[in-house]
Amino acid sequence: MDTDTIIRQLEYEADKHKNDRLFTGQTNITALCRDLIPKMKELKRYEDLEQDGRLLELPCKVGDTVYTINTLPSSKKLIGELEADAFFIALCMMEKRFDKTVFLTKEAAGAALKEMEGRA
Repeated sequence: MDTDTIIRQLEYEADKHKNDRLFTGQTNITALCRDLIPKMKELKRYEDLEQDGRLLELPCKVGDTVYTINTLPSSKKLIGELEADAFFIALCMMEKRFDKTVFLTKEAAGAALKEMEGRA
C-alpha cells in the first residue's frame, strides 16, 4: 500500500471512529489515526523528494569532527581535524572527497595516509 493510500485510510478510520465510546484502557482509534496522519504526510514528502532525486543522505552532520589529509604535492602529508560546516560537507560531496581525502574517523584517515605514503 502506498503512502497516499495509507494517509487516506487513516483519515477515513479517524472520521469513522470519532464518535465511538471506548472503555478505559482501549486504544482511541481516532486519536491514533490523527497522530499518525502528520507523520505519514512527512514520510510522503521524503518519498517524493527521493523519487525526484532531491533527497541526499549526508555522510556526516554539521558540527561533526572530520579528518582530512592534505594533498599538496610539496608538503608532508598530515592529518588535520576540523568541525564540518554545511559548505564544507556540500563541497566534499560535490568533489567526491569523502573516503579519499576526508574521513569520518581518525583511524580511517590514518589508514589512507599509510596507503598514500606506501605509493609514494
